[in-house]
Formats: sequence, structure tokens, C-alpha cells
Amino acid sequence: MPTAKDNYQQGIVMALNGWSTEDIQSFCVKLNIPDDVTKQFIEGHTSALKHLFYCERITALRRMCASSRQTR
Repeated sequence: MPTAKDNYQQGIVMALNGWSTEDIQSFCVKLNIPDDVTKQFIEGHTSALKHLFYCERITALRRMCASSRQTR
């Protein structure tokens, strides 16, 4: 039986595979997945997207700094 941590991690995998929150919700409805498990999927999904967004911002800032050093 999957644990809450397993479900959270599955949500992360769903995010990395391009699933939307709506995709997760409709998937869970079609398979009659309990609401608490659906919530855990979505929590993992949301956490992963926040982390990816943060990493993209850091990467963009590093590129800006690197390009400004090259133009000096």
C-alpha cells in the first residue's frame, strides 16, 4: 500500500511529465482514487512546479550576470 510520501512523489513525477492539476484530478476521478490520495498527488505536483520555477529564475539570473560580465 503506497504511503503519503509515495503519493507525494508520484505527484512530482506527474509534474515532470507535463501533467496539469486538471489532468491529475480527471485521472483520479476516472480511477476512483480517494480524495486524500488525489490531494497528496496535487501537493507533490505543486511543490515540484514551484521548485522548477525557482530553478529557472536562478538560471536566468546567472545567465544575465554572465552576459553582463562578457560585455565589460
